[in-house]
Amino acid sequence: MTTKVKQNRIDRNERRDAVLNTALEAFSTNGFDKTTISQIASASNVPEATIYEYFQNKEDILFSLADQFTQALRRDLKVHFLGVEGVINRFRKFLWHHLYAFQENPAYSRLFSLELLNNPRYRNSPACRSLLAYRDELLEIIKEGIRSGVFTPRLRPELAEIMVFGTMHHMILSKVVLEKPLELVSRAGRLYELFMGALFAENYPQKEVIRVENGRRRDILTAALYEFYESGFQQATISKIAKRAGVTEPTIYEHFKNKQDLLYAIPEAAMKGYLVESVDADLANQDTPVHRLRTFLLHQIRSARDFPAYYYLLTTELRSNMRFYRSPHYHSLREYSARLAGILKEGASQGYFRRDLDLEAARDLYFGTLDELTLSVVIVGGFDRITAYAEEVFDMILHAISPPEIME
Repeated sequence: MTTKVKQNRIDRNERRDAVLNTALEAFSTNGFDKTTISQIASASNVPEATIYEYFQNKEDILFSLADQFTQALRRDLKVHFLGVEGVINRFRKFLWHHLYAFQENPAYSRLFSLELLNNPRYRNSPACRSLLAYRDELLEIIKEGIRSGVFTPRLRPELAEIMVFGTMHHMILSKVVLEKPLELVSRAGRLYELFMGALFAENYPQKEVIRVENGRRRDILTAALYEFYESGFQQATISKIAKRAGVTEPTIYEHFKNKQDLLYAIPEAAMKGYLVESVDADLANQDTPVHRLRTFLLHQIRSARDFPAYYYLLTTELRSNMRFYRSPHYHSLREYSARLAGILKEGASQGYFRRDLDLEAARDLYFGTLDELTLSVVIVGGFDRITAYAEEVFDMILHAISPPEIME
């Protein structure tokens, strides 16, 4: 490459940068709509015709500014990550780096907040790929945190990334529109505490579904629950359950006749000890049958998320077990399902649901849908994701049982 060619390339890049720098100030100060190409040409000392050699139009300049800034963000982030080990440290560094970059570039912060953040054309443009790649760095940190057990597997990584990115930019937008100083780094510590509250696995301790039984009986039932869950009912033995519970085999037989009696006692203990009482407490705060139906459904789905071992056992070992249905222990499940029957009857009598609602069919619709959803999660895994279906399931069931005129 000749010296003249090199100089021409340098001159070309310098002119392009001059256009971008001038446009950044103009867009930020005057707004994108009120700024013209001729104004940018005049302020940058670059002929208007030359500008069109570099950019297709004014929007292309705007999107190029975004791409340029985000590319620099990604390059700087790689430098900041050198020598930084551990998910927590990398997450904290990403947070600080991002806020610092926007704090030190107030013109771009204003431009991004007002002209790019909520711009569908930018979000769908090739220029946005650099932003998506940059956000993928954050997403990968979150995924690594989940894989390593530092962050909870309950949250979808994509949703957690949206929370972090959205929170930071809501803070920036608020300061921009209220014309407050961009003091962002000083807020990093508080944001970090909030994010860790949502992400840390230790903030989601495992809950026990069997609670009110006396100490030794509760320990036996809990041990049996997890032994059945991990080994399956057929492979589980009283010996293994006794070892897990920290008791002798004869002690187990003081409380239960055999392994089957132990299996059947688990849902009764879960229902009477926690599930029925907790759903009653939730329902007491709702004022209409529609709200109570939604609360009942959310309670069941969240319970499946919080107690996967119990719902796995209920689905795989008891759902099709004829002997269980004939046993006294089944009464506890009937007591739980009676809450649904009461909601449906009340809703039909008050006109919230179809007045001619077939209660038996509606009950089959509800429990059949929930049972099949739980079974599908049992087969493919992912109890922590089951709540993602809650609103759609409720919407389907509500449409099925409501009068057509109400849903119009």
